[in-house]
Amino acid sequence: MEFFIDTMELRQTGATPVRNRRRHPMLMLNGRLGILNEGFVLTDLLNHELGRVRQRSIGVFPRFELIVDDTSVGTIKQMFGVWHEFIYVSDLNWIVMGNLLTNQYRTYHGIRLIMQADSQTWMPDGIHLTVNAPDDCTSAILLAILLDHFSRIGSPHLVWPQESPLANDFS
Repeated sequence: MEFFIDTMELRQTGATPVRNRRRHPMLMLNGRLGILNEGFVLTDLLNHELGRVRQRSIGVFPRFELIVDDTSVGTIKQMFGVWHEFIYVSDLNWIVMGNLLTNQYRTYHGIRLIMQADSQTWMPDGIHLTVNAPDDCTSAILLAILLDHFSRIGSPHLVWPQESPLANDFS
């Protein structure tokens, strides 16, 4: 299954549709991360919650929890020095490898490919996800948006400030 997520819209408004290859909305992604924010919530178009990612600890290396169908399915923790090259999702036993700063990576469970993320041409700041198994879609989308959040926190130069004259060139 293919999904397209406009990460800039999510950062600016706190909500964005998750679109299919024909650019039709399939799901909704809401929320923000931070000390005062709950996290990201993925819902269907009728606003039924499918899953969420929320921060479970604060500090230099915070821990995040993936919740699907009200059940914790995995935890993610940024690691010092190597977080932009790979991430391990415990409980799911997923390994994410690639360039996490540019949202170009692959996720594996053993040797089985779970999902692949890359940049897209029709959306200036977004993620194109290809998920191989329908059961992994919710976890994969939530993981992708969390990794995008990590890349923005770790590389603030990747996001144009609102007051910048270049901020409107990509709208």
